[in-house]
Amino acid sequence: MTDNVNFQTDAPATPAKTTVVAADVIEGVAYQRVKIVTGEDGKVDGDITNKNPVQTMDVVVLTMLQEIATTLKKIEYHLMLATDANLNDQDVGE
Repeated sequence: MTDNVNFQTDAPATPAKTTVVAADVIEGVAYQRVKIVTGEDGKVDGDITNKNPVQTMDVVVLTMLQEIATTLKKIEYHLMLATDANLNDQDVGE
């Protein structure tokens, strides 16, 4: 069974409602699937494959993005603690 999702509206801010977006549903949440391409700013050198692997600079950027995501999760954690009196460190974990 595919997990793809379709747009439900023809609103101008979204693609046509016949547009299908690749997704992976995990615990009831649809996560959009994307293909990663390589290339400098404004240029695409192609999809990442065995013949076109991730370059060192791409790995640095991906590492930075992972660090940003971790920081955002910590911020979210602290916001949840600040806004929910019933939530404590053991409920969320770090």
